[in-house]
Amino acid sequence: MLYEIAVRARNMIWRYPLGGAENVTLNWLSRFRRIKVHMIPVVDDIYVRMCFNGKVSREEVEEIAKGQPFSYDQDILSMYLDCKLHLDPGGYRKLDYNYVFDPVLFPDTLPLRKQFSKETGNPLVSYALKKGSILISSLIGIGDINLTNTYLLKNAFYMSLYGGLSDNLLLKFLYLRTIERHLFLNLRKYKDRVLLLSTSEGVKDKLPKGMEAKVVFPHFALDEDVRKYKTSDKCDYAVFFARVTTLKGIYEAIRAFKLIKGENIKSLLVIGENFSSARSEEDVQFLGRIKDRQEVYKIISHARVSIYPSHSDAFGISVLETLGVGTPVSMYYNPANYEYFSKSKMVKIAREYDVKGLARNALELNYNDDEYTDSLISSHLNWETVAQKIEGIITKWLEGKSQTW
Repeated sequence: MLYEIAVRARNMIWRYPLGGAENVTLNWLSRFRRIKVHMIPVVDDIYVRMCFNGKVSREEVEEIAKGQPFSYDQDILSMYLDCKLHLDPGGYRKLDYNYVFDPVLFPDTLPLRKQFSKETGNPLVSYALKKGSILISSLIGIGDINLTNTYLLKNAFYMSLYGGLSDNLLLKFLYLRTIERHLFLNLRKYKDRVLLLSTSEGVKDKLPKGMEAKVVFPHFALDEDVRKYKTSDKCDYAVFFARVTTLKGIYEAIRAFKLIKGENIKSLLVIGENFSSARSEEDVQFLGRIKDRQEVYKIISHARVSIYPSHSDAFGISVLETLGVGTPVSMYYNPANYEYFSKSKMVKIAREYDVKGLARNALELNYNDDEYTDSLISSHLNWETVAQKIEGIITKWLEGKSQTW
């Protein structure tokens, strides 16, 4: 049986994935065989760049959409390209799909004053559930973020303390995380029609009481040739390899590097698209997003250590890539990453916000060719296997659901 599923295409109409969640999702969708995908554009970061910031042209986005191996809802796509989607989210009410797949379950991207769905910030999912549709989602987009108010306030305080979080960004961060929390609380009303896929028990445990998720391992795959760059030949620099944001810990990574700078580690190379206000210094170089993955692997493989103080991870994809090329990682604790990486001899984990502990661990780490790390990497080298496993779980679950329309 072929299932037709509407996919909430957040940050997917672009030349390259903006983050790990988008990369994983596009790799799944392009390999599905029993699921026909219909992409539904939403107000996302690309939309904001095109319609509010003028950094992306309509023609560029339209060309990318046409070149993708998926069909798009043309009415919604036209509203997206005409920059009218944020003005009339009611267009989603006209959609008639029995199944909706939201890969990230994160609110639409808009300035605070323009948020149009106070209930969830996700009108596509909200309208679909109210109409009786079945929702499928992966938790790769929410990261290992505790969605309680206490944690959100604590998280915002420390981010503000370490720099890079202006009053406006602080308010936006709190607002979006609060909206995200309400989204999950709202899902409890429809839990019999919701399938959540989790990367780990750690992420699963962050769900509101009454919500369940199925842990799927492996959840993604690496480039098959990643291991050919593995080397014990290290140079005198450290790396930060992630989306360059406060949530990924860019300011704490710089502070930790400053604490360990010396003869063996003289500079910090930052690899990733910069969404922060941090800029290059004499000993901190921002290399931006490097499109050639092989070049990324070459740089990371010769780093003495990777400093990775991320606050938000459902599974550290960049951590596994870094280990794959033989570079150790000093990182913050979160249950999801601890579950998979704590047994590796090439990883040391500090308490969240403990920059001194992060720095101390970075100094203690060395190249170590251990069996557990090799086994973990070997289990993540085939996208076809991963995609077929995910598709099998989804279709089997759909087959077992009674039709309620």
